[in-house]
Amino acid sequence: ETDMVNEAVQEEKEEEDLIVMETPNKQCLIKVRAVPLPPKLAMMLEEQSDLLRAMDRQKGQLTSNTLEEVDKLRKEVTKLLDSEEKLAGTGDKIWSLGPKRCGPNMLINRTGDFVSSEVWPGGLVTRDNSDTRTDMESSLVQGFQLATLAGPLCEEQIMGVAFVVEGWEVKEATAGE
Repeated sequence: ETDMVNEAVQEEKEEEDLIVMETPNKQCLIKVRAVPLPPKLAMMLEEQSDLLRAMDRQKGQLTSNTLEEVDKLRKEVTKLLDSEEKLAGTGDKIWSLGPKRCGPNMLINRTGDFVSSEVWPGGLVTRDNSDTRTDMESSLVQGFQLATLAGPLCEEQIMGVAFVVEGWEVKEATAGE
C-alpha cells in the first residue's frame, strides 16, 4: 500500500517542477521548468565566458578561428545537453546564456510553436511578425538575464541552471481591456 502511495507521489512530482505563471496584466501565460545543467557543462560555460562574450557582441564579425572555436564549443555543449535526459535535443534551442549573455545558465526554447533567436552565430531565423510574442521576446530574455544575475537570494548569481520554456501563450486583448 505504501508503495502505491509513493508511486503516485513520484508521478505527480514530474508536473510539480513545471512552473506556470501569468504576467500581472494577465496577457501572457508562461510555463517554465528549471533543470540543473550537468556540472561539466556549467564549468565549461564559465571557463569559456570570454569566447561567449565575443560571440554575443561581435555576432557577424567573428574571425574564422573564433568561428571554429565557437563551433567546437557548440558541439560540446550539445553533447553534454544530450547526456541529460530532461535536456536532450535542446542544443539548437538555446535562446540565451546568462547572466550578461555569457554566463553558466541557459534559457531554452521548447515551446514548439515559437521560433526564437538563437545564441549561436550563423543560424538563420525566419521571424513570424504576425506572432505577438516576437515583439515580447526581448522582454522575456531580459527577465532571464536579471533573474540569473540577481539570483533568488542575497543578490547572488545563479550558476548551472537551464530554464526551459515549455509554453508561452499570449491572450488577445478584448475591446473592454
